[in-house]
Amino acid sequence: MFWLKKIFKTFLCLIIISTVLPAAEVNFNVLDYGAVPDGKTLCTTEIQKTIDACNEAGGGYVVFPKGEFLTGTIELKNNVFMQIHPAATLLGSKNIADYDPGFLIYAEGISHAGILGNGTINGQGDSFWKGKERPFNRPGRTIKFLDCRDIVFKDFHLINSASWCIDVEGCDRVTLTGLSIINDRDAPNTDGIDPVSSSNVFISDCYIDTGDDCICPKSNDINKPCENLVVTNCVLISDDSAIKCGTRSNGAIRNCTFSNIVIRNAKYGIGFYMKDGGSYEDIQFSNISIETIIPADLENSKCTNSFAIFMDIESRDEQTPLGTIRNIMFNDINILSYDGNCLFAGMPEQNIKDLTLSNVRMKVLRRTDLTKRRKPRGTRTLKNIAVNDRAGIQSYFTFVNIDGLTINNLFIDDESVTNTVKSYFLWGQNIKNVTLEGFQNRQSVSNENFPLVLFENISNLFVSRCQPVSATTPFLSLQDAQSSDITLLNNNFSRVCKPVSVGPNVDSKQVYMDNNRLQ
Repeated sequence: MFWLKKIFKTFLCLIIISTVLPAAEVNFNVLDYGAVPDGKTLCTTEIQKTIDACNEAGGGYVVFPKGEFLTGTIELKNNVFMQIHPAATLLGSKNIADYDPGFLIYAEGISHAGILGNGTINGQGDSFWKGKERPFNRPGRTIKFLDCRDIVFKDFHLINSASWCIDVEGCDRVTLTGLSIINDRDAPNTDGIDPVSSSNVFISDCYIDTGDDCICPKSNDINKPCENLVVTNCVLISDDSAIKCGTRSNGAIRNCTFSNIVIRNAKYGIGFYMKDGGSYEDIQFSNISIETIIPADLENSKCTNSFAIFMDIESRDEQTPLGTIRNIMFNDINILSYDGNCLFAGMPEQNIKDLTLSNVRMKVLRRTDLTKRRKPRGTRTLKNIAVNDRAGIQSYFTFVNIDGLTINNLFIDDESVTNTVKSYFLWGQNIKNVTLEGFQNRQSVSNENFPLVLFENISNLFVSRCQPVSATTPFLSLQDAQSSDITLLNNNFSRVCKPVSVGPNVDSKQVYMDNNRLQ
């Protein structure tokens, strides 16, 4: 039955693609319209004539054969697919005057179109920023599609972008598959793929190595959500966030799944930046491997911190209401952290709601002093002082202002060889309705003075099936008089010196324990 289902799915995909792509024999060769493949002659007019002719004939393929084609802005039309030969390269002009509007490949309000082939699009973007000071006078996007539908980007290589690589805004039914997107790690604002207020976007089998966020859904329009986004089978390497929601968040980002993804050498593995009063909801991450930035890059002056997972609510300015983050799930996540931690921070008046971490494994290679760290803001434009900043908490997982937190089967392997820096494994403040099940840890050296888990002002906490290891400190420390309704059942505390430490202001009657071993 499995192979029959697989054949059916393949057949269904072929049907879907066949309804979008035109017949293969309808070809329009750019050489026939005067384009010169020498990489020096500007071919903008000739390429546009080819696209227009293809569109007027009812659609087909605009073919780029072997060679290099220098061009400024070209506009794609209805039913037209650019077909780039494996030995062909589109070169973006180095002259900003050749971009009108400020994009290399542009489309607005079209359908049944796209870019195909194993060729290369080279934006020659370093000519606009390398050795220059901000603000850069550069093209705004390499590829920009606005208010389009039934769009396909397939199998091409995109390198050396001047700014964002692929921006699909207000689009519906967009497929991006088999893409290779590579930029210099120092290249500023070179996002890989940005679905902005778009619906039904499918990103798969992509390799993205870039100087900014790899995949970055945004929501600019309160009436047009970014929704039904599927990202799978990708390798992401980023100077910033491999996966980033926001910062632009006026509307909703919802109903999204990210699966089967490898993240390597990223400053932030997965980031949520809620700043504009919208909502992030019903988003799932599964089967993801995250490696935070390697030490050599962390010592670079730009790299002040790193987070495997970062989630934050704040307002962009005093006039902006607080947005919401709810129903976010992380399942089967493997983290290798040289320096980073995980931070989830709502606001006292706007909690993160219904956050789940299940089957998460984190290996920590060293303990780093985090006390002087500041949280990332996700944009250079914010001038206000960051509020609710808990980046300086010395903890591997930090939770602040959360209503509904489920942690199931969390394993933290601390391979630090020295204990000069003390760290909590979990630290929480102002959280309620919490389930902590199946927590385990391993330590190369003892974690003196700090309990494994510290919670302040926590209510309705249920702890079960945990098997912690801590030779000199308690497993759980409860602080603040507001902490209440604490239950510990069916835990194995045989390898901790003390299961629970209760602060002087905590009512011990609020703590119920029935475990294998209590002290």
